[in-house]
Amino acid sequence: MPINFRHAQKVIYSHLSEKEVTSLSISKLLEQVPGFNRQAFYKQYHNKFYFLGVCINAIVRDELAFHNHPKLKDNFYVLLHHIKREERFYTNIYSLVRNACICDQLQDHLHDFVKEKQKNDIIFSKGVLKKETDAIYKRIYHWVSHNCYEEVKQIYNELGTSMSHVEYLCDSKLRNSEILINFENKYWQTSSDNLS
Repeated sequence: MPINFRHAQKVIYSHLSEKEVTSLSISKLLEQVPGFNRQAFYKQYHNKFYFLGVCINAIVRDELAFHNHPKLKDNFYVLLHHIKREERFYTNIYSLVRNACICDQLQDHLHDFVKEKQKNDIIFSKGVLKKETDAIYKRIYHWVSHNCYEEVKQIYNELGTSMSHVEYLCDSKLRNSEILINFENKYWQTSSDNLS
């Protein structure tokens, strides 16, 4: 029988939001979830770190869906405020997963969210879009790993350039245009210059 994900998510969220947590026994926590057994859990989620990544994605998507802003920048503003407000939960997650990184999983979720929000169908700009969303993720990750000590407005302003690039890339008027091709060529040139 499949695990009731929403119930399991609430139990985990409640546990990780209350106090500092340095270890996590999924079995103990999910004893509160109807129908839970270890075999079913590991069949669905591979390991507890993957499950935590799925939980984060669901919580973030619920928060953004509740506010449902049409502009990408407004969604990121909501996301940053949510992380700051739920700082204990996110710093606990960071503490638990830092040696079993789930960054690829969360970066993919962020990239998928941006593509959905912007309805991006630009074939040749997917690499640039992924690079920008990964940069946004890394800045947010760094913020969380330092206990969200910086103000939301500061992080939001720092992310402004990356978000502007993403919005520019996804602008329907620019799709398949010479302007966008020139932008992408300049972007990759700047990126390779920074690496040398």
